[in-house]
Amino acid sequence: LENDLAELFDYEHFGTVQTLVNNRDTVVWCMRLARAEAEDDQEQLAVVHEEMRDLGLTWIIAMRSGEEGKKKARNGAASSAKPGSEVTGQAREPEPKSAGGESAAYTPTQNINLSDLAFAQGGHLMTNEKWIPPKGAVKTVMNGYEEIRVPAPEKLPPPGDSDPIVKVSTLPDWAQAAFEGHRELNRIQSRVYPTAFESDDNMLICAPTGAGKTNCAALTMLRTIGQFRDAASGHIDLDSFKMVYIAPMKALVAEMAGSFGKRLAPLGLKVAELTGDSQLTKQQITETHLIVTTPEKWDVITRKGGEGSYTALVRLVVIDEIHLLHDDRGPVLESLVCRLLRTQEQTQEKVRLIGLSATLPNYEDVAAFLRVPRTRGLFHFDARYRPCPLQQEFVGITEKKHIKRLERMDQVCYDKIKRHGGQSQVLVFVHSRKETARTAQRLRDMAVEEGHIDMFVKAGSATSEILREEAEATKDKGLRDLLPFGFACHHAGMLRADRRLVEDLFADGHVKVLVSTATLAWGVNLPAHTVIIKGTQVYNAEKGCWSELSPQDVLQMLGRAGRPQYDTFGEGIIITAHSELRYYLSLMSQQLPIESQLVSRLADSLNAEVALGSVRSRDDAVEWLGYTYLYVRMLRSPAVYGVARSDADADPALAARRADLAHAAAAELERCFMVRYDRKTGRLQPTELGRVASHFYISHRSMAVYQQDLRADASDIDMLRVFSLSDEFRLIPVRIEERVELQRLLERVPIPMRETADAPSAKINVLLQAYIARLGLSGFALVSDMVYVTQSAGRIFRALFELCVRRGWARAARRALDWCKQVERRMWLAMSPLRQFGRDCPPDLVRAVERKPFPWARYLDLTEQELGELVGSPKAGRVLHSLVHLVPRLEIGAHVQPLTRSLLRFELHVTPDFQWNDAVHGAAEQFWVWVEDGDGDALLHAESFVLKRAYASQEHVLEFTCALTEPLPPQYFVSVTSDRWIGAETRVAVSFKHLRLPDKALPPTELLDMQPLALAELRDAEFEALYRDHPESPLRRTGVFNAMQTQAFHALYGTDESALVAASPGSGKTLAAELALLRFFKQEAARAHEEGDSYVRRRAVYIAPFAALVKTRALDWRSRFGSLQGGKNVVVLSGDGAADLRLIENAHIILTTPGAWDGLSRRWRQRQRHGVRDVGLLIADELHWVGGAGLGSAADDLVSAGDDAGADTVGDQLASSYEVVVSRMRYMAAQLERPIRIVALSVPLLNARDIAAWIGAPQPSVFNFHPAVRPVPLEIHIQTTTIAHFASRMAALAAPTYRAICGDPAGTKRKRFVQAADDAMDVDGASSVLVVDEESQQPAIVFVSSRRQCRSVAGDLLTQAAADGVPMRFLRGSVDASNVSDRALRELLAHGVGYFHEALSASDRRAVLSLFASEAIQVLVASRETCWALDAVHAHTVVIMGAERYNGCEHRYTDYAMPDVLQMIGRASRPGVDQQGLCVLMCMASKRSVYKKFLYEPLPVESRLDAQLHDPMNSEVVAKTITSKQDAVDYLTWTLLYRRLVQNPNYYGLQGTTHQHLSDYLSELIESTLNDLVSAKCVELDDEELGVAPTNLGMIAAYYQIRYLTVEMFALSLAAKTKLRGVLDIVSAADEFEALPIRHREQGLLERLANRVPVALPSSAGVDMWQSPRVRTHLLLQAHFSRLALPADLAADQAWVLARVVPLLQAMVDVASSMGWLAPALASMELSQMTVQAVWEGRDPLVKQVPHLGSEQRLRLCATMQIASVFDVMDMEDSDRAALLDGLSAKQIGEVAAYVNRYPNIEIEHEIQHADEITEGAPVVVHVTLDREWDDDDASASSVPGPVVAPFFPHARAEGWWIVVGDARSQTLAAVKRISVGKQLTTTVEFTAPETQGAYAYKMYLMCDAYLGCDQEFDLEFTVLPDADDDSDDSV
Repeated sequence: LENDLAELFDYEHFGTVQTLVNNRDTVVWCMRLARAEAEDDQEQLAVVHEEMRDLGLTWIIAMRSGEEGKKKARNGAASSAKPGSEVTGQAREPEPKSAGGESAAYTPTQNINLSDLAFAQGGHLMTNEKWIPPKGAVKTVMNGYEEIRVPAPEKLPPPGDSDPIVKVSTLPDWAQAAFEGHRELNRIQSRVYPTAFESDDNMLICAPTGAGKTNCAALTMLRTIGQFRDAASGHIDLDSFKMVYIAPMKALVAEMAGSFGKRLAPLGLKVAELTGDSQLTKQQITETHLIVTTPEKWDVITRKGGEGSYTALVRLVVIDEIHLLHDDRGPVLESLVCRLLRTQEQTQEKVRLIGLSATLPNYEDVAAFLRVPRTRGLFHFDARYRPCPLQQEFVGITEKKHIKRLERMDQVCYDKIKRHGGQSQVLVFVHSRKETARTAQRLRDMAVEEGHIDMFVKAGSATSEILREEAEATKDKGLRDLLPFGFACHHAGMLRADRRLVEDLFADGHVKVLVSTATLAWGVNLPAHTVIIKGTQVYNAEKGCWSELSPQDVLQMLGRAGRPQYDTFGEGIIITAHSELRYYLSLMSQQLPIESQLVSRLADSLNAEVALGSVRSRDDAVEWLGYTYLYVRMLRSPAVYGVARSDADADPALAARRADLAHAAAAELERCFMVRYDRKTGRLQPTELGRVASHFYISHRSMAVYQQDLRADASDIDMLRVFSLSDEFRLIPVRIEERVELQRLLERVPIPMRETADAPSAKINVLLQAYIARLGLSGFALVSDMVYVTQSAGRIFRALFELCVRRGWARAARRALDWCKQVERRMWLAMSPLRQFGRDCPPDLVRAVERKPFPWARYLDLTEQELGELVGSPKAGRVLHSLVHLVPRLEIGAHVQPLTRSLLRFELHVTPDFQWNDAVHGAAEQFWVWVEDGDGDALLHAESFVLKRAYASQEHVLEFTCALTEPLPPQYFVSVTSDRWIGAETRVAVSFKHLRLPDKALPPTELLDMQPLALAELRDAEFEALYRDHPESPLRRTGVFNAMQTQAFHALYGTDESALVAASPGSGKTLAAELALLRFFKQEAARAHEEGDSYVRRRAVYIAPFAALVKTRALDWRSRFGSLQGGKNVVVLSGDGAADLRLIENAHIILTTPGAWDGLSRRWRQRQRHGVRDVGLLIADELHWVGGAGLGSAADDLVSAGDDAGADTVGDQLASSYEVVVSRMRYMAAQLERPIRIVALSVPLLNARDIAAWIGAPQPSVFNFHPAVRPVPLEIHIQTTTIAHFASRMAALAAPTYRAICGDPAGTKRKRFVQAADDAMDVDGASSVLVVDEESQQPAIVFVSSRRQCRSVAGDLLTQAAADGVPMRFLRGSVDASNVSDRALRELLAHGVGYFHEALSASDRRAVLSLFASEAIQVLVASRETCWALDAVHAHTVVIMGAERYNGCEHRYTDYAMPDVLQMIGRASRPGVDQQGLCVLMCMASKRSVYKKFLYEPLPVESRLDAQLHDPMNSEVVAKTITSKQDAVDYLTWTLLYRRLVQNPNYYGLQGTTHQHLSDYLSELIESTLNDLVSAKCVELDDEELGVAPTNLGMIAAYYQIRYLTVEMFALSLAAKTKLRGVLDIVSAADEFEALPIRHREQGLLERLANRVPVALPSSAGVDMWQSPRVRTHLLLQAHFSRLALPADLAADQAWVLARVVPLLQAMVDVASSMGWLAPALASMELSQMTVQAVWEGRDPLVKQVPHLGSEQRLRLCATMQIASVFDVMDMEDSDRAALLDGLSAKQIGEVAAYVNRYPNIEIEHEIQHADEITEGAPVVVHVTLDREWDDDDASASSVPGPVVAPFFPHARAEGWWIVVGDARSQTLAAVKRISVGKQLTTTVEFTAPETQGAYAYKMYLMCDAYLGCDQEFDLEFTVLPDADDDSDDSV
């Protein structure tokens, strides 16, 4: 609609379009009303009013009548747009009264007992007062029974014009495939066709069994499919929708899955069944488009929340047999529908709901419950629409005694069969397998006795011969005896061949009487003329007794009566007890109202909603009850549900009754410890017991038992006892006839029990053990009981296991998991694990293994021959060896490091040690990783580890933290246990014998109660004006420093001592650093005045770990210090060494990252007169990053996807680089005897004393405040979740996030409902309006893990707001987003929400931040990477949503770095504005304790330099700082590493802290580091191995700041003949690119990208190529050369790669030059040109470099005009140039001109010095003069041109050149020189003449590193003469 309107308005007036869309209901219905009123058509007006009431749009009528307020009119459109607003099923509620404060809106008025309200009859309930006989019914009283006959209904007249039949050919062509074999729809399907296929209304179709309701469901499915089908191409977007078909029986599920699978296969849809017997993995569910399932299974899936990622895609739900609402399973359906309706309102996503049912008396109530429009979606078809009309007979047996009753039933059954005289077939249904044979034999005997056997089969007939022959072939003895007489039996226990034989004989008419169980009713479509249901009682194992058939069973059985193609009517006969006669009469004559059974399971249903988070208070529970069928029925029949008429009249909406029900259920759950219930406020919070009960479908009474009886030291006896006491088994009795059998079993089962055999719990216990032991049972009831017990056993033990894990009970958890495996595998732990392979393992082999007393773990160490010898069968050795190695087993290696005295860091290396087999292991295997205390009692850490098939051969690294108790235990145990395999556990002990804990830390600095200092304390008017006049300065509002700044003021502004300021983010540390900076400026001004002309400027250096932070600081300081004291020059280093050296010459403040400053400062010894030495102040911001990423996650994998998150180095390299530069500055100051003041800023540190000592800060200058000390108090909420699936977890967190940014993180704020109309009893038209206080909305920042999450979360927040009826709640002012290029962002900004991620354009970022700063928009959703770019942005509320990100290297989600989390939290609260801030951290439940510790305690920081020492060591060797091993030791003494070695020795692998321990450690560290560098040929040692000197490779690595491993790889990989493709392969393999992020599920995208690039991937990429950073780098570079458009994530990765690849190529040039290889050097230079200009060398025309000439159309035009190069463009005539540039804008033409004018046009002259005097081996000097064509006449000869013009290169880059001299014939390189060419340059190139005399023709190349086509080649011809000394020697 919006697109159509936009097109109608010519894509203008978007505001008008949006207004029309938002108010579309008002516009449409007001026009219809006005039209009807204008024509004065009262009938049409009534029709319109009726339709509006059906849709819940009565508020429009009220608004037009002036009865509604302005607020209703404004928000009405949003309310009416809700999916569930058509028929809400709940009355409008009056505004509740409240006592004020935090009391709940609805308070209970009485205490009610839910058990008293539950219907004791269950599904057998009859609420109809009497039965009205249908027309023609006849009652007959016979001897021993009473019979009522109901004739078949009258046949419908043939369809006419008013009831047309729809031809299948009228369906769209694509949809006809689903009706293959059908020519037309039947009458029912034709009637529903317009609604089912041409609308999206919810539907309820009530029709007799066999009337074709399945085809009606198929029509609705086709409607849904059509919505995602592109009409033009016919493509169906299969990834955007799912459909669910819910059927009550597993057999029906299988039947429907098969049927729909065949029908939808032509459309490409995949159908799968999902039941307790057929599980699907998440991947399989994701790939399935139609899920056919049972109500219980879908309830489990939707209540968990962990599957939200794919349940959110559901667009159609079909519920078959919706009349099950009346059954004991009805509460499940009610919960499903309520959850679906409420989810629709929250997500604003329409989900179509279809109900299929038999004919019902109160179908309107069910329709109201399903929100079905009464006039369009409700279809009720009576018995006349049955394909074959049904004549019914009801026989009520009046005999009292059991034996006589059975005999009478047999006699009546025979009489009914005899009546047909063999003319028609009869199907007799009985209810047990034994009863089929017994009844068939009894009927045959009666026929023989009475001499009527010829009625069923005539002697000598063909049928008789066929039956006799088939009887001989059957294997069933009873069937063999029956078939010759025309009788047969059928049940699921028979062989499949026998069952098929019986079905075929009956279908062919040979068998006249077939006695069967319900298998023929549900599974096989085998109709008969007459169906007899003999007896209506069936054994119910759940209730432990015989109970009546369920209505769906009866209807399904009678649905087999009548064959439309043969019979004019069918006959259905029910033989039952006389007491049940009325029930079945009411059922079959549609006089049995469908009632709600929800009260019986109200507590469990409510618990599921509380655990899911959809109900958070009693008020929510009251609202939830308003969606239930219970509420609909209470409104219709209040007396049935215990509601007095007076109460119903006084409270039409029954709000008080619902409050009483909610209170009763909540109180019951509280008594069972499943919720925390605040009776005053009504707040409901789930407990661990409640969550476990919900996830595993456990009743609340069972959980109460577990809470009471489950203990940490539970034995197997205790575990079985707890299991057997579960409430699920409470109704299973011990019968007298079972006691002998149970006693026999009791003696055979292995685990004893405390109870006697008479106890019901003992029976449950014995049955479970008998099931595991595979013991045989006798007795139908006992077998049924065991089936029921074992069906629940796995689920219950999983719940017990989960409870034990969450409570930290190691022994109990292990035992519960063992029981899970024993139940699932049906084997004991003592048995051989080989039994798990079933038939794949020969039984003889299993027995042979179990006879050997040989430990299972030892089998893995034996060869095939040894195993064959062990079992005494050499041939079995191979089979045994393969099976042994199929059992999943993981090798683990554990490494621990103490972080604090109470916290350990575990690094677990997990290596799979088994053979993966898809048939055995599937797609993944789950393991549990446990850390237990020394006694094995406490479970200190538990996490699930999923090993996927693709990574089954790789080592995996798990990192986590674990609490350490005092006193120090001797050891911990680490276990890795398979979740489902017995005998698959690895357990290792981690000894603490030599563990030494860190020294105790000093307490934090106490915040003193001091008078805040005013700005005047600066005592400098210019300094004061900096803060007083700056609009963004916090001091402008307050005029005083905050408490922390006041306390540190003197140390920072009044002294020159180094200082450490460690405080929480957002505490004003930057201003503290500025105080030191102002003092430095003041001192420099005084020194300049004193020293006069001899004054040498000193500089201030600011270092921050992230480029985004540096940029933010640069913008701030340039605006404030730009005019201070005549102007301070603030420069930002780019990382380009030459350019940076020029920058700092005139700089006052240098801003840089650690990597850039490392590259500039490492040669401080050689740069005697350079600014690097003249540093007076060093500000080290975020110094805690010297510890890397922090806790629980590997720092190596941290990578920036742009400027926001990272710097030039990543992970541990960033940490080591930061430590190196700070250490170097102190070392340099000491060597030069020039003091450098270091001011360090950090978060609160646990080891601040060591950090201060490292930077040289005395104790008075150390300010290490507690994390709780903040200028504005901060309220922190840690909300946890247990949803493991990331996408589902993020979807589930959307609602809590919305509540948090609305200021209600705990979900306790009261909701208010307003009365909208007086028709409280109008169920169909009622709705409620939620009124939310918009004025209290505060600005909020939501941090998410990735760019993709930014957009989805922003949309989810708006959806939540729309669901609350306030879609504009986040908009506070006018938003002009016309300049925003991102369309999705534009739409979100219009609603007050913006997002901010690394892939946004710079202009869009500025626009978003500007709108957020002005509070025009209230919510900003930011990616994790941008948290440092938002350093200057603050909000009242911060939500950290998820706290995990995908780690492609480890193929799992890992935690955020702790410094990142602290930075995000620091954005909460606005100083000077907020009185208190709010932060909500959402994380996994297992991480709660870790975050609690480090959010409220100082952060420990340890050095990472020990693992990253190679490159710093190499750079110091090159800089001559280290010339010996002793120098290396001295160098390390300046580092933080040296200080922390003594304080926390075990973290670094030291066993002690003595001088000897320290000396040995340092010596070994230096030895190993230098040996690695020597091996890489980066350094060399002297003969005594004491002196150290750099090599050429080492100098290259140090100069270009590349890793030593990379330069080693270059040297090993390059060859003399390496060409361009080889260079591309080599540079892609650089170690720098190992940090490239690997994202989830990008393989398909990379495969498509690989198909579009011209160069094949490296041959050594390997099998797992798409996970390789090398392959990704290779593809990204090729995509850059090909100018392919990439998604935002890959585009950011590409920019990251391009920033690093040019220095690598320059280094490769130097490596090739050092080898003397010409070809790879030139290829590397050409690849550098390709990288900068984004073109292919040799494939693309050179003119493609010119901006706007790279399109195919322009290139064809250039080819036509014979324009091949940029020089050709220069030489074009004006007319030709105008033709070429035709169509370009003036700006684009200017860019073309700028490029062409900037393109290098260089004249070169060269001359060989003393060319006639060149001798063998002598130096040859070539003088080279370069003159550049330069438009700027004022430029000097030494001027350097500006940055390269390269539109496709994302970074600014200076132009560079090489002069290369080499021999083209031998491909040897003689000399290379790197130069910068300005207007003019004169230089020399020197090389060594060949050692052989003669004439030589060398080549000299002038190569550019940035432009293609401007390279030049010259001949260098010279003659080498004999050496004069050699001639004289020869003469002598």
